[in-house]
Amino acid sequence: MEFNVKEFKELIEEQIQEKLELNIDTSGDIPTFFFENNNIQLSVCTQDDIFTILNIEITNQGEGTGSTIYESIEEFCVDNGYSEIIANKVKSSAIPFWENFDFEETGEDMIKYL
Repeated sequence: MEFNVKEFKELIEEQIQEKLELNIDTSGDIPTFFFENNNIQLSVCTQDDIFTILNIEITNQGEGTGSTIYESIEEFCVDNGYSEIIANKVKSSAIPFWENFDFEETGEDMIKYL
């Protein structure tokens, strides 16, 4: 399954109504995609039908931006046939956020089957 980075970026930008800079790291086995601006840092990767959120940081927390981004990610994953979403190495303080979206703890990671 090929990750449609352009479609993903456009969906996120449309939902948060902000432009994001895209950088791609291809030095590892799996390319990592970084989307960022002054308020948001989001990094993701995909392998087969698994979508992994490596990092999501929001400068102005509590305004719903994280939820909006996650909901856009889930919409993208459902529309593109991904079977699961992994939130990688979740901090203990962020576990309630992910549980709110029906993620389950699996050690350091949280997972949601679609």
